[in-house]
Amino acid sequence: MSRIAWSIATMQLRDLPLLHAIAEESICLLSVGQSDELSRRECPQHMTNTAWAFAVCSFRHCPLLEAISSASIRLISAFDHQNLANPAWASANQAFASPPLLKAIAAQSLRTLDSFEPQSLANTAWSFATLGVVDGPLLDAIAARAVPKLNEFDAQSLANMAFAFAALYLWNHEPLMNSLSAASMGMLRAASDLQPLQRLLDLHG
Repeated sequence: MSRIAWSIATMQLRDLPLLHAIAEESICLLSVGQSDELSRRECPQHMTNTAWAFAVCSFRHCPLLEAISSASIRLISAFDHQNLANPAWASANQAFASPPLLKAIAAQSLRTLDSFEPQSLANTAWSFATLGVVDGPLLDAIAARAVPKLNEFDAQSLANMAFAFAALYLWNHEPLMNSLSAASMGMLRAASDLQPLQRLLDLHG
């Protein structure tokens, strides 16, 4: 089911009857009895793909979001950096704030942050900021992890990081903000798409 949902979203198809059917089937699959039968590797990927696909399709199915949230909390220790960042992003994209889920994502992210790639760092920070959730330990750790890696961030990830810390009024992260500004200025000289970077500079300026 999740692969079908992923394919639909990737092709930018918004087939509502099919999405409804996928949601109902996924809810059954993610119920307590069924999800426990899935491998600990397969279930996080299923939830990640499904959550991402429905967000991309702008299809807000609250029972499905609740099922993904409950199953994610149960199996959170099996989530890697992408499986953590994508449900957070999908929740923010669809304005679905589940405090227990966000708490579980934050705790597992802190345990695995060394494996986070730039996009996962930026998307996680952006997601918490978009939902208005200030998790100090997580955001402090993301800032510390991001500073030495900013040369690996693309324009959108730089903009997402700047938005997250600005939106939550976390201006005390001066090393991060200064590094974001320097990285964006360096990228501006060669970037063809300047819009995300210009937004970053506007926030910092």
